[in-house]
Amino acid sequence: MIYSIKSYNYPEAYVCHSGNLGFIKTEKEGANVENASFILRKGLANNYCISFELANSKLHYLIAENGRMKLAKIVNTLEFNNSATFCIRPGNAGRGISFVSYDNPDNFIRHRNGELLITSFSKGRERFQEDSTFHISESLHN
Repeated sequence: MIYSIKSYNYPEAYVCHSGNLGFIKTEKEGANVENASFILRKGLANNYCISFELANSKLHYLIAENGRMKLAKIVNTLEFNNSATFCIRPGNAGRGISFVSYDNPDNFIRHRNGELLITSFSKGRERFQEDSTFHISESLHN
């Protein structure tokens, strides 16, 4: 099944890509079924986690690289598999879910200024907690 990932604190914004970088955007800002729809696969590095494969471009995954979430074509290496695997945790904001890096369990997917980042957890920081919390929903226009 194909899913979209929505921001907790910006409920109209979806996880999407523009070029090879990850963002959160509303439909008015350019989120659409092509760039905001993912197949949630078993984690490439760990079956108990997940990997985000872009639904309209098979074999392209969201990966964590140099502090950013990026879209990259799959490469069968341990490094790629680790950077494309995320474990689901209870939402840092007390609701929803959060995605922690399999490769670096101190790092969570979060957004800041519309950019999708991978950064270390900041306890007690309400903004971080909200920015690193998401909801999985059916794909746009499903």
